This record gives sequence, structure tokens and C-alpha cells, in this order.
Amino acid sequence: MKLVFSGPVKNCDSNLEKNLNFLINLKKDRRIDLVDIFILEGDSTDNSKIILEKYKRNSEINLFIKNNLEKKLSNRVERIVYCRNLLLKEIKNKETSYDFYIPLDLDVELFSKISTNEFIEILTRIQKNDDIDALFPFSVPFYYDLAALRSVGWVEEDIWIKFNKMAKKLKIGKIFLRILLIFNKQIKKPKNKKLIQVESAFGGIGLYKLKEGISDLYKYGLTDKAVSADHIVFNSNFNKKYIDPSWTVSAPLEHIEFKTLSLFGKMKYIYKELQFELKNLKTQ
Repeated sequence: MKLVFSGPVKNCDSNLEKNLNFLINLKKDRRIDLVDIFILEGDSTDNSKIILEKYKRNSEINLFIKNNLEKKLSNRVERIVYCRNLLLKEIKNKETSYDFYIPLDLDVELFSKISTNEFIEILTRIQKNDDIDALFPFSVPFYYDLAALRSVGWVEEDIWIKFNKMAKKLKIGKIFLRILLIFNKQIKKPKNKKLIQVESAFGGIGLYKLKEGISDLYKYGLTDKAVSADHIVFNSNFNKKYIDPSWTVSAPLEHIEFKTLSLFGKMKYIYKELQFELKNLKTQ
């Protein structure tokens, strides 16, 4: 089994080494024929670049550096699109016939809830199953990556576009709109482990089965209907996509802060938001 991992890096030092060490340990398993790791670093102000240079010196990763990306591309999602597409180009240039393309968000704690053996078992299961083209994890304690998610009855559109349009009409009370449209969609893992069919998802990592290598059609991008995630366009190249509730990653706290609060904590959060909006109204 030949695997290629890929991810952009900016200020990821809190989880970077843990994630890379997991990937490098995969190389030691006899069931894995090849593990290639492609990383593009840009504009980090923490220790990310130092960490990556260490792995590069040991010939453990393919490292590319792009400085001043923020000056060239002010939009964060556009920068990510640029980085992921550049990495795809570098992967294709290697002319290796990979079985899986596995993009990563290396700032997320991706592998703390899974062993090497369990990860390989998931890959093996997908490889043998013609009814799965791409598989994604379920984040816990709540599902966080709503931007990349499209699933009937759950998230069917870019909720941030919808939120921003509706929020423009409100002078106060935007927090209640956020609760309704966003926080309520951040659900807990279902008790049953049945695969959840999706049109798109991510959640920090995705397993994409490659039948004919990295196609020229594989591109990340943005559309007018999806401006808050780079994965919607890429996922359109794959037909049978699922979230697997039995495979979990830790949700970044900054994405689910409200959901983790106690009832009193939520009330305080709402009060502070309302106070902030009232203060802004008085200054207008």
C-alpha cells in the first residue's frame, strides 16, 4: 500500500511533531509499502519551521517554503487553496502510483485517538470496498468542520454565507443566529457506527482512494456557493464519500468553545456578546 500525505503549515507547532511522528511510524509497518509526506510551510511565527527543517534533514519529509503568502493572498482560505494545489502539483511530479492521497490539517491533533494498527485497518477496509471512494473522521466531543461539510439533513449549504446575509439585517442578537445556524449543527457522535453519507467533508484529514494516480482534474478551489472551505471543489471529484463515526479525531477547542460550556457558561457567553453589540450600537 502506497500512501501520500500532504498539508500546509502555518503556526502548527503544538501538534506538528506528534502528527509527523505518527506518519513516520507508519513506514515501519510491513503492510505499508511507501509513505511520502509533502508539506508547504508559509509565514509561521512559532517553531513550526524549525521542527520541519529537522525532519527534512533526516529525509523524512518533502518540504517546500513559501514566504510572504499573506501579502500575496490576504484571504486565508485562498492561501490554503494555493498551498494545497501547489502540493498536488509536486506530488504529481514525483510520478509515483499512490493508492491513497491523504490531505492533513497539521494544527489539529489527528492521531491521539487511533493506533497505527487501527489506522492501517481503516485503509485496508476502504481499499477492499468498492463502495467507498473517500472517508473522513468524526470529531469529538462535537463535529466541528461545518465549512467543508455537505450532507442532506445536516448541512446542505455554506452556513457562513447564510449567517452573514441574515446577520446584516440584525442590529443586535447575532449570537442567537449563530446558535441556530452553526452551534446547533455541531452535533455529538451518533451512538451507532453506521457510515454517514456526505457530498463533502473533511475534519482535519481525509482518505481518498486513487484509482489512476493524481488526476489533472484534482484541484482545490472556491465557488460563490462555498467561500469558507477549500474542500468542496476537491471533493466533487469523488462519488462515494462517508464520515466514519468509529474513527475519531479531537475537535480544536476554538471551533467548539460554546458547545463545551456549562449552562451558566453559555449564559455568560451570550451576555458578553450582547454587551459587545450594544457598545458598538452606541458608537455608531
